[in-house]
Amino acid sequence: MPGQSLISIIITSYNYGRFLTECIDSALAQTYQPVEVIVIDDGSKDDSPEIIQSYGNRIQSVLKSNEGPASSWNKGFALSRGEFVLFLDSDDVLLADAVANGIKLFETSDIVRVQWPLFQIDQHSRRTGGLIPGTELHEGDLRSAVLNNGPACYMSSPTSGNLWRRSFLEKVLPVPDKFKMMCDAYLMTMSPLHGSIKFLRTPQSLYRTHGSNDYHGMSFLPRLQRDIHSFEHRCDLLRDYCKLHQLTPNEAGWIKDSWFYRLRNVADEVQKIVPENDPFLIVENGSWGMDKSVGRIPVPFLEKDGYYYGAPPDDAAAIGELERMRQQGVTHIVFGWPAFWWFDHYPDLVRYLQQQYRKVKQDDDLVVYDLRK
Repeated sequence: MPGQSLISIIITSYNYGRFLTECIDSALAQTYQPVEVIVIDDGSKDDSPEIIQSYGNRIQSVLKSNEGPASSWNKGFALSRGEFVLFLDSDDVLLADAVANGIKLFETSDIVRVQWPLFQIDQHSRRTGGLIPGTELHEGDLRSAVLNNGPACYMSSPTSGNLWRRSFLEKVLPVPDKFKMMCDAYLMTMSPLHGSIKFLRTPQSLYRTHGSNDYHGMSFLPRLQRDIHSFEHRCDLLRDYCKLHQLTPNEAGWIKDSWFYRLRNVADEVQKIVPENDPFLIVENGSWGMDKSVGRIPVPFLEKDGYYYGAPPDDAAAIGELERMRQQGVTHIVFGWPAFWWFDHYPDLVRYLQQQYRKVKQDDDLVVYDLRK
């Protein structure tokens, strides 16, 4: 484990002045020392420059013209001196022990990255109860998995949930122009090819959702389109790496195991099966993020006040809720991967569906029943 290594926290800022003070203060308040805080403003038109300048020599700062996220990452890294580096979005917040807890996991020199989940907060810094991402992160030596199953085969944390070893970043930065709007995707692809990843299970950051987030503020179909675009660029990057190192990758596996293509199949099937503007029940562990941009109205099962309320306690509750929602107008129920465990856990519900309603679709990604008598 490293001793008192210098840590660089690089904050990239663009028009988030209303959140910037809380972000910078959280970086300066780290219990681990020494830490240098570098703030790069990418041509903000709000009060961000004035906020940044008010910190004086407590931080390093650069106010530059608007060139996109990659230019801020590259500029910040070029100015930094830390042996370990954390890129922090200016609408997010670090918990006080984030660096102290993260650095403990760099136990061997082959570890290039430590990642953790983030508590979700709203625009007023109130915790929503959610985690970003909502599923467990991966760790270990993932190189073979990436070569065989593609660049998106493992779960990663967003920007503010990662601490990086500088020696790795020196090998792969600056971020190439192709990834100038997808810095995360670039490093998530390259990191397992250069070393191991560790997973700190306790959240160390706060991820703010406020309606104008670059990614989580998007509706389902545009976000999926962007994910597929990013995935294809990541595949190109991986092909180049394999060619350079004379490796023979399993490209067929990249496509077969791509969650983004599977999700596109799901969206296509829902649009074919469920009539336009109809509400339908959706059982998918909260992992799809589907919304009414598909032209239909997904209703989480179980549902309360429009939000996912968790799995039912037993079959009777599931059947009762199913019928209540059917009376309210839902026309279909869609079971999607990775929630197929429902078929084993609620056998009476499955039998009820089979006896009362018609199954209209089944493949590796979804099972659909038509609830109209």
